[in-house]
Amino acid sequence: MMHNSSDNNLEKELSLRVLIIGALAFAILSTLMFRVTYIQVFKNRNYSERSKRTRESITRFPPIRGRIFSSDGKVLANNVKSYNLVIDPKLLSKDNFLRQQELLYVSKVIGIDYPELEKLLQKVAKKREKLTVAENISFNDFVKISENLDKLPGIEMPELLIRNYPEKKRLSHAIGYIGHIDYDEFSKLKEKGYKAQDWVGKTGIELSYEDVLRGEEGFIAYEIDAKMNVNKENVARSKPPVPGDDLVLTIDMEFQ
Repeated sequence: MMHNSSDNNLEKELSLRVLIIGALAFAILSTLMFRVTYIQVFKNRNYSERSKRTRESITRFPPIRGRIFSSDGKVLANNVKSYNLVIDPKLLSKDNFLRQQELLYVSKVIGIDYPELEKLLQKVAKKREKLTVAENISFNDFVKISENLDKLPGIEMPELLIRNYPEKKRLSHAIGYIGHIDYDEFSKLKEKGYKAQDWVGKTGIELSYEDVLRGEEGFIAYEIDAKMNVNKENVARSKPPVPGDDLVLTIDMEFQ
């Protein structure tokens, strides 16, 4: 009888071990299945979205800042057209000779040393950003480069608006001015959609009414094909810029 009791205890112990091992195996298998499902469904969706974004060339359109008028209708601040020279490193020619010839031509037109231009491009290429080489280029330089844009892949000349103050000498203290956003300003304003290359009000009315005058930026995203060519006839998505509101001050220029 003692022998049978020992055998029963051994069988129970073995059964218990089998159950424990089975439960652990089920738990491990369930965890693996959940992980595989997560990767296939959720991760693949994120990778797909990220891959889609990397196949787009996005051109930003900065906000159109609102104008400022005196009470008698005189313009105190408005915007005038300007052109910047921008290079998108990932769209430059993959042929080293053609790429060098392209950059040599651009550097000669705008008056920047070629080695310096290469250094700047290396910095932004690591961040997958575009490089603004020159701001408010002359009309002559704009024409020279525009005539050859079809031979200059990666070169862009977006039309911008720069701030103009017709009564600057008389009212600069009251109207103030705008300037490039600095580090501290960007840290505070990036949650509102500001970018590191944006302009903001620095002093006076321009600063006090920044939220009113700023407006909303726009963009246009072009698809990039397998050969890294931008297809400007195929717009993936876009959003037009929204102008800021105009301001009319109590200042009457006839009595200034």
